[in-house]
Amino acid sequence: MNSRFSSIPVTETGKIQKLVVEYLKRNPSLKSLYKFEPEIDSIEKAILLKRSFPSTSREILSASLKSQYDEAGMLTSELEEHIDSLKSSDTFTITTGQQNGILLGPLYTVLKICSAISLADELTKRYPEKKFIPVFWMATEDHDIEEIRSVSVMAEKYKWETKQTGAAGRLSNEG
Repeated sequence: MNSRFSSIPVTETGKIQKLVVEYLKRNPSLKSLYKFEPEIDSIEKAILLKRSFPSTSREILSASLKSQYDEAGMLTSELEEHIDSLKSSDTFTITTGQQNGILLGPLYTVLKICSAISLADELTKRYPEKKFIPVFWMATEDHDIEEIRSVSVMAEKYKWETKQTGAAGRLSNEG
């Protein structure tokens, strides 16, 4: 490690939920809640168990992603090649995502994206016969306004008063 920098274990940052910390510390009382240990070798176990999606689901996913990127004017030949690889049962996604949040800065999101890319690269080196595609999911449709309505800043609570309803990613922020 570079001597100019030090590191803090994620379990000691105070920024991770207690349940996640206990999982990472392998608390025996949580064992019934998961199948794989929080370590890279567990990925091989998951691959060997053929954790996979049916080919029809893979076809739908590939077609949908191509369509979305094409509509956005972002579909390149390299990206199309990666998307097409999702049709193969030897291709796996390394997925991360981020929910909307008031005052949620971009650094954590960038860190999550970089971590998914790094893990996909490491797994590609470990298992060259498989393909690992990093995927970032902008989690805008999985919660409602109540989950993002308020924020506390320096002990002061601010609340977004709106009569809008529905998925948070479809709400207008005007006003």
